[in-house]
Amino acid sequence: SSFRPGQKAVVSTQSTGGLDKANVRSVIHYSMPKSFENYVQEIGRAGRDGIMAHCHIFIDELGEDLSELSKHAHSNTVDRYGVQQLLLSVFKPCACVALLQRSDACAKKDSLVLEDSSTYLASTADDDFSDDVDILINMDERKLVICPGHSVTFPMAELVNTMDVPEENITTMLTYLEMCPFRSWLKLQQPLKSTCHIQCYGGPAHLTALAQEAATILAAVRFYADLEQPTNEIQFPYIELASRMGWDPYIVKRELHELDQLVIPGFKSSVLVEFKDLSFHVHAPGNLTDEEVDEVTDYLYNRIVAQKNAELRRLCELHKTLVSVATSSHYEAACEVDFDRDRFLKEKITNYFSERPEEQGSDWLWRKPYQPSTHILAIVERDIRSFINKHSNLPLTGRVIARIMQGIPSPNYPAYSWGRVREYWRKHLDVDFEWLVQSASNVIARYRLGDSF
Repeated sequence: SSFRPGQKAVVSTQSTGGLDKANVRSVIHYSMPKSFENYVQEIGRAGRDGIMAHCHIFIDELGEDLSELSKHAHSNTVDRYGVQQLLLSVFKPCACVALLQRSDACAKKDSLVLEDSSTYLASTADDDFSDDVDILINMDERKLVICPGHSVTFPMAELVNTMDVPEENITTMLTYLEMCPFRSWLKLQQPLKSTCHIQCYGGPAHLTALAQEAATILAAVRFYADLEQPTNEIQFPYIELASRMGWDPYIVKRELHELDQLVIPGFKSSVLVEFKDLSFHVHAPGNLTDEEVDEVTDYLYNRIVAQKNAELRRLCELHKTLVSVATSSHYEAACEVDFDRDRFLKEKITNYFSERPEEQGSDWLWRKPYQPSTHILAIVERDIRSFINKHSNLPLTGRVIARIMQGIPSPNYPAYSWGRVREYWRKHLDVDFEWLVQSASNVIARYRLGDSF
C-alpha cells in the first residue's frame, strides 16, 4: 500500500505498514478494526507531519461487525478433548519410575525400607530379579520428582489433523505450558524432522552389517524393524530412540548424518540417510500422576478460555466505545469536528492502554447469557439435524458444526471447500457460538444414542 505519483487516495486492507507518507490527511475505516491496538496503529498513518488530520470509521450499530470479528477469537479455541489429545502427545509414559523401583528392589530384596518419607515394598524371586516383582510406592505430600524429563517429538501434520487447529495455535498452547506461573510443565525446543529413514543399497545383508558397526542402527533394528521380513531399509523416530536408550538426541542425529560416509567391509554401495516429518519438539517429564494430568488439563483449558474471553471483551469494549462517539449519519461527521467526541474517544483509548494486561478482559460479567427465541431454537436444531444426516460419515463434534455454521475455517474443514456448501456455511452468524456448540453437541449425543431424525 503506497501512493503513486499524482495519486490522492489508496485503498488497502489492514496491511498499511508499507505506507511511508507524512502528509496523509485522512484515514477512513470501512468496518470496525479488530482491537484498540489495530485501530491506533492504522489511524497513526495520518498527520505525521504535525498538521491536523481526520479519521473516520463506518460502524454497524447493530453489531454485525462485532459478530464477524468474534469469529477470530473462536477460531483459536479447542475443547477439553483437544487439550487432552495434545497432553497425550507431550507427556508420554516413561520408564524412570520403573527403573528406580527395580534398582531399589534389587538392592533391598525381601525388605521394607523407609526413606525420605516414602515407603518402598519389594518382593523378589530367590535367585534373580524378574518381571513378576511386586512393588508399591506411597509418596508423601512432598512427592519426589523422579523423572528428569525427556526429549519428546510429535509430527505437526498428524497433531494438526487430530486437534483440527493450525500449528501456530498448538505452539501457543505449548508456550502456555512452558510459562505456567506455578510450574513450568515443559521446555519448548526448536521444531525438527523427527523420523530417520535409512536405506542400504547393498541389500538386507548391508543393513545387518551396518547394525554391527553403528550402535544407533542396532538399537533401531532391535526396536523398530520387523525381524521376520528381511529388508534393506528401516524407518524410526530417532528422538524417541535416543530417549529410550538414554542417549543425547543431538549426538544421535550427528552420528546418523555420518552414516553415509561410513565404509562397511565387503560393501561398495553407500547408505542413504533421510530425515522427514517436521515435528514439535519439547523437553517434558513422563511420570505425571493422575492428579497432575487433571491439574495441567484444567490449567491449559482455562488459560485458553480466559484468552478467548479477554479477546471478546476487548472487542466489545472497542465496539461500545466507537458507538458511543458515533453520529447518526456521515453528513454530521463530514461538516465539522466535534471536539467533545474527539476528546472522549482519546480519553477512552488512553485509559485502555494504561490498564495492566491482566486487567484487560479479566471481568466477564458483561457477557449476558444467550437465550434464543423458540423460533430460532427450532431452526438451528433443524439445520444441525440436517447437517448430521448428510455428513454422518465425518468425525463430527459440536465445535466442528458450530464453526461451519458460522463460517470459521479449520485445517480439516477449510473455507475453499466447505465455503461451497452454501446450505450450511455461515448459516447462523446471529447466534452465540458457545450456545451453538452446546446445541450441536446435544443433537450429536442423541443421534449416537439412536434418536431418529
